[in-house]
Amino acid sequence: MIANFARVVAIDASLASTGVAVHYPDGRIVTGTIATKGKRGDTLAERSHRIGFILGQLNNYWGTADLVVIEGPAGAAPGGSTWDRAGLWWGIVNRILIHCPVAVVAPPTRAKWATGNSRSDKAAVAVAMSKRAPKVELANSDEADALALAWMGAQWLGWRPVKNKVEQACLDVTRWPK
Repeated sequence: MIANFARVVAIDASLASTGVAVHYPDGRIVTGTIATKGKRGDTLAERSHRIGFILGQLNNYWGTADLVVIEGPAGAAPGGSTWDRAGLWWGIVNRILIHCPVAVVAPPTRAKWATGNSRSDKAAVAVAMSKRAPKVELANSDEADALALAWMGAQWLGWRPVKNKVEQACLDVTRWPK
C-alpha cells in the first residue's frame, strides 16, 4: 500500500490491465498494474467479482490524493464487454468522487499531450513517456498511459512546468475539477 501523502493518482482503466501512476509533489513517480483475466462466457457473478476486485485494488492507490486523473471512456474501443468496461469506469469515478476531485482526459488528448499526435497508439505513448521519464519503470503501455495522465495532473497543479503549446492546449481542453 502506498503511504498517504499529497499526490496525483492517474488511472488507465481496463478490465484486463488497469494502469496506475502516482505522482508526488517532489517529483517521485510510482506505477503499477492491476491485471485480471476473464472470458466471454463468464457468469454475471464472475464479471461483477472481476470489477469489484479491480475497484478494491485501486483503493490502495487513491487514499488522500489531491487529484485523480482518469482516462475517459473510449467509445469505439474494440472488443465485447462494453457494459463491463462502462461499469468499471463509473465504479471508479463514483468511488473516487467520495474522496477527492477527478479530472477526465479523453484518449486522443492524452495521446496528443504525450506525442504531439492525437492519433498516436498506446505503443507510441509508451515510447514518449519512457523518454520523458527514463528513471520510471514502465511494465506496459497501460502504465505509460497512466503516467501521461499523472504528469498532466502534476502540470495542472503547478508541480511540473508546461513545456510547449501542445501540452498547454491539451491541459486547456481537459475538464479539471473546480
